[in-house]
Amino acid sequence: VVGYERIPGTLPSAVIGTRRGGRTSYQASYELRNLCAGLGLSELMTWSLVSEGELGKADQLPEHPLKLSNPLSMDHLVLRPTLLVGMLRAVSKNLAQDAQAVRLFELGNVFTPRETLRLGIGLAGAWERSWQGKHEAGLFRLKGLVEQLVARACGGGLSVRPAAVSWAEPGQGMELMLGGKPFGAAGQVARRIADAWDLDKPVWCGELDADALLAHGRPAAHAQPPGVFPPVKRDISFLVEKQIAYADVEALIRATGGPLACRLELIDRYADRPGLPPDKHSLTFSIEYRDPARTLTAAEVDAVHRTIGEALVARFAAHLR
Repeated sequence: VVGYERIPGTLPSAVIGTRRGGRTSYQASYELRNLCAGLGLSELMTWSLVSEGELGKADQLPEHPLKLSNPLSMDHLVLRPTLLVGMLRAVSKNLAQDAQAVRLFELGNVFTPRETLRLGIGLAGAWERSWQGKHEAGLFRLKGLVEQLVARACGGGLSVRPAAVSWAEPGQGMELMLGGKPFGAAGQVARRIADAWDLDKPVWCGELDADALLAHGRPAAHAQPPGVFPPVKRDISFLVEKQIAYADVEALIRATGGPLACRLELIDRYADRPGLPPDKHSLTFSIEYRDPARTLTAAEVDAVHRTIGEALVARFAAHLR
């Protein structure tokens, strides 16, 4: 033993630099959490270790799961390959405690086997309640949440298309694309999985690639002054085949209407009713036309509106009503 008193006493030194531009990963994830909270979701934090039984109940057990060699218990044996297990567990416990509205999100790592950052969203029960009634959570509520999240986090670039998701109810799954690349999946949890987790209400979940979301960077805030000249409103209703994607219809209307069609909103959908073919549905869009430099005349608006109807007929064989 030489003795501690023989070691010279020195203070550790380190060079502290300043970060120029950009965001740290902590700042980016913190902003993403704030965005989710601002959209009405409550943060969830679950274990990164799950059991094989839970993965099986969620139909997410991989062929070769990543297991710990010395787990504390069999409930914490496998590194999670998805956030779905923790989300279902939390939703089940909340509904068992008679929660009327479950709105959750979780930002955490998954292992597939590469470690990646994912964002999970879970909805069940009422989305909101007031003296006027309640609005239930659903597929379109979940889709709108994801769209708003992407728009605020990276400015847009999201596309959605129907897809068969392994854990989703048939016909209720969506594949999400960001910048043309796979971004995640969303949909209603399949009834067989919901029964396995003792869920007595429909549950809607989504799992997104948070790394891809954060890599795009948050857009700079901007504002647009309101128009000085009043808009001219027109509605258009038409029958179209159900298999035609809403995004394609919306894109055609916006492209045909050009800058004059400043606002577009789907205000009604009529389907599976007497008098309608079973493979078609009726859509009604409200369109606002506005010119920033002058007041539009009725004849000018009618001409553009007529062109939109002709484009729908030519492209999708729509039947104008």
